[in-house]
Amino acid sequence: MTSWSIESLNSAQNKIIEHKAGPALVIAGAGSGKTRVITHRVAQLINSGIPASSILLLTFTNKAADEMTQRVGRTLVNSSDQNKIIHGTFHSVANRFLKQHAKLLEYKNNFSILDSSDSKDMVKAAIAEVIGKPGKFFPKAAVLQNIFSLAFNRHCSEKMILGLPYIQRNFFLEQLIYLMVVGDDAQSIYSWRGANFGNMLEFPERYKAVTYYMEENYRSSPEILEAANQSINYNTRQFEKNLFSSLPEGEKPLVHHVWSSEDEANLVLQSILSYRDQEISLNEMSVLYRNHVQSAALQVSLTQAGIPFVIHSGVKFFEQAHIKDLTAFLKVLYNPLDEISWMRLLRLLPGIGNNTAFRIFSVFQDQQAVRLTKDNQALHKLIPKKALENWIVLLECFQKMLGESISPTEMIGIIYNNFYRDVLYSSFENAQQREADIRYLEEFAGNYEQLEAFLNKLSLVGSSIVTDYESEQQDNQEAITLTTIHQAKGLEWGVVIVIGLTEGLFPHQRSLETEEQIEEERRLFYVAMTRAKRHLLLTAPLISSSYFKGASKRSRFIFELADESINKVVHKFDDYSYLNRRGTTQFYF
Repeated sequence: MTSWSIESLNSAQNKIIEHKAGPALVIAGAGSGKTRVITHRVAQLINSGIPASSILLLTFTNKAADEMTQRVGRTLVNSSDQNKIIHGTFHSVANRFLKQHAKLLEYKNNFSILDSSDSKDMVKAAIAEVIGKPGKFFPKAAVLQNIFSLAFNRHCSEKMILGLPYIQRNFFLEQLIYLMVVGDDAQSIYSWRGANFGNMLEFPERYKAVTYYMEENYRSSPEILEAANQSINYNTRQFEKNLFSSLPEGEKPLVHHVWSSEDEANLVLQSILSYRDQEISLNEMSVLYRNHVQSAALQVSLTQAGIPFVIHSGVKFFEQAHIKDLTAFLKVLYNPLDEISWMRLLRLLPGIGNNTAFRIFSVFQDQQAVRLTKDNQALHKLIPKKALENWIVLLECFQKMLGESISPTEMIGIIYNNFYRDVLYSSFENAQQREADIRYLEEFAGNYEQLEAFLNKLSLVGSSIVTDYESEQQDNQEAITLTTIHQAKGLEWGVVIVIGLTEGLFPHQRSLETEEQIEEERRLFYVAMTRAKRHLLLTAPLISSSYFKGASKRSRFIFELADESINKVVHKFDDYSYLNRRGTTQFYF
């Protein structure tokens, strides 16, 4: 028996399923049921006599492709046909075809495809072969690898792709009887990877395609969709659409005007507790942000409140290598005999490895103090000549950091500007991005007058972190999700909280130069809003976090939402109180 039926589809979806020959473009709005439509479309083709083996189903993830073919299998009279469908990601299917036709390229079919790590090694080998040992400021292999990849994706010429001109390379598209492209131009957010959403805008004219619209949303409340529509309609380069929903009415999106990221974190924490009191599971809540650094203050607040969270946007902020490097300097000021921190920071000096670092720390331990005086021969004889210049700079930094009334923020500035910045740019490929993290760390430290209070706060972070693996293994473990908007695409939650809506952060300062860049940032905002099913909360700090520029202004995106479509709360500024005292240290110069 087959369960395939078009009765469960709406009228717009039915038209897509019944599309006859010729190219078609489906503009599938957020939450409009694109998986269901693709599944029924494939089933309809097979049930109408099209061989399953002649159907190619391409998606961006293997999980999505597998899910679609399994659903197709449940709708077919002969379920074995599902295994005949050629399906997978663009990369996996392309690899399959290349293996199959390798002889045409004068390759054997057992050729290897280099992964990111192997590609980096090849670039290193090429550098060594061509120029030998590169200078200090020569780009890292990973940087060059990214440049080559992006340049090829954006600017490759016709001759670079198998030596075939564009028309010849695409001749098969015009010969395909059933070509259907499904997507949403309003959710195109990957131009920084070389993606060009103009391909979709130009598709109908280029291929004389019929265009269909899926605008009924099955995910979000009408109020959320109203705000999302208002936002995206400020974009001029797009297929005009208006999402609507037959779901019950809900509450309007809530927009909070707050003063700083610290206020924002406290507000988000209180909101999460309030939603939990309404018996909404933590698993049904998510906090979204433009950049991972924006979650740092919130991680501290959630940890202190004992609320577990899963981070889908990478390593948690305070456990990143460059952040741990800098905090190591502060930790030895507070506790001069902190072995772990000394070992970490000493290894940053040229010529000092684990053994030398341990011997230096052993001197401190034996003397029960950090004696950096000139007459401490036991210490000075262990400092390698190549590290001597950096060692002197380090001693000067420590002297400045231990001055009267030096705050944690000033300490970070001293060690970064005078010592660590050179380390950062010589050690990490994405040094500029990490530098922005450090500027945020400075700003975050500004909430604490005393070093002890700042370090105590940092020590709390970690106990409430739940890894993705642990979350999957512990069915009963509730955890709120923290993730960048890019990684949230395709996901949904009952409660979505979007933080960091400050001009220069969202939209990002690097995306303010052209209208095209701003429109992509607005699409990103649209993606964030349409992840929410019933509750959407937006927070807009006045002070920019992560760039340490003081007062900024709130994001233009929240001012594009009509007052009648949102509930707005403006919070007054409250001075912070500093109650903790700084610990004493045992440094001697």
